[in-house]
Amino acid sequence: MRLKQRAKHALNRASTVLVATLLFAGASGGTAAASELFSVLPDGKIVEKSERHFTYFPLITAVNKGKIDTNRVGGRLTRVAWELPPSYEPFHAVNNYKAQVEKLGGEVLFHCQGEQECGRAKSIIATLQPKDTISNSGPTVFTARITSEAKTLYISLYSAKFQKRTGLQFDILEVMPEPLDLVSVDKGYLDKPTAPMTFKDMSAKDLKGSKDHPMIQRLPGARINKYIHHGFGQGLVMTGITKGKHHVVPVDGKVTDIGYELPRQYSEYEVFANYQAALNKLGFTPRFRCQGSQCGNKDRLEKALNTLVHIGFEENQYYGLYHLERAEGNIHAMVYVIGFPGSLWAELRVIEESELNDERLVIDLEGLNDNIAQTGHVHWMACCLNMTATGCCPNRMTFSKHLLPISNNTKTGSFMWSATRMTKVLSPITKNSPRNVQRLLSVH
Repeated sequence: MRLKQRAKHALNRASTVLVATLLFAGASGGTAAASELFSVLPDGKIVEKSERHFTYFPLITAVNKGKIDTNRVGGRLTRVAWELPPSYEPFHAVNNYKAQVEKLGGEVLFHCQGEQECGRAKSIIATLQPKDTISNSGPTVFTARITSEAKTLYISLYSAKFQKRTGLQFDILEVMPEPLDLVSVDKGYLDKPTAPMTFKDMSAKDLKGSKDHPMIQRLPGARINKYIHHGFGQGLVMTGITKGKHHVVPVDGKVTDIGYELPRQYSEYEVFANYQAALNKLGFTPRFRCQGSQCGNKDRLEKALNTLVHIGFEENQYYGLYHLERAEGNIHAMVYVIGFPGSLWAELRVIEESELNDERLVIDLEGLNDNIAQTGHVHWMACCLNMTATGCCPNRMTFSKHLLPISNNTKTGSFMWSATRMTKVLSPITKNSPRNVQRLLSVH
């Protein structure tokens, strides 16, 4: 075992001499790296190694009454953090490297051992920022300069102990002027006009049956991911927000709701600004707008408005509500944009105010009366209106009282009856709520 350790020590010393010789004799030819100037102490291991192409490093040059003096030197920095067995005292580890530096003709700029000379380890750690910030017992600092015909090196060593280990921070700075020729430029670019980005047409991947609203076409490169269109329906719009609460109102009319997936090259701001500019050209005026956290919690907004798009970061959301007054009926346009680094979405919801056409249901009164006369009840739109005392209706007279006056106004026995009026009539007769009557009438 002792023979192996002696052989290992001899090999380390040989490596040190060899590397140092290569560094100073042939540095101009780009030989050994600065971190290879010294070998690792026996039984030590490298914890972390990092390099900086050029930086400024604070070299400790003095400690006076706990105050640390430094000299900032610029160059190529190599940092190596070593972990040693606790058998190594910090001063002993540093002294081994100090001896080698002196053999190489190096100049010792500063050397201290223990808190009495070096001050508190906490202050040294704050200055040198070593990898090991835990070890703080017996701090030892060493700063030296080695000069050759090819280059000048600064060496900074810091070692301290903690329970079952001794940490050693080894920093080597190769002095060099700051390289400012690393970036090339194309001056001709300045003479070229700024060209807008182009996007591939993605309309072929639109959701089946979907299309743009005739009033506003999509942004280039967008595709329709979600789509809702009703000849008459109810659309929700947000008119404001107070203390995180969204003020949402329903608007009746023709509803077109389109969810677009957009190229990520667009920004949320650019998309929103384009929709705003387009609506302004059409004569729309803004009623409410918000951005980011001003729009409140995005999940609550999605739930309140039942938005088609919702994937993205809260700080990236934009919302706008716009209004256009016209004799044919007012139009409301809602724009919602949201995204994150991987995707971008926009929703355009257009509501064109109109009146409900409630003359859509047709009743065959002659067939209805025949069924009542024959069976005492009739199956009507999957709703059984029983004329007996045990059924839906209290008696035949109550039902006839509502229906027969209408038949007297018809010549054919068939008549148009609005869903609203039918609900009002059938609700008290069938002892059902208006909501249940509407549900039953909608079943064919």
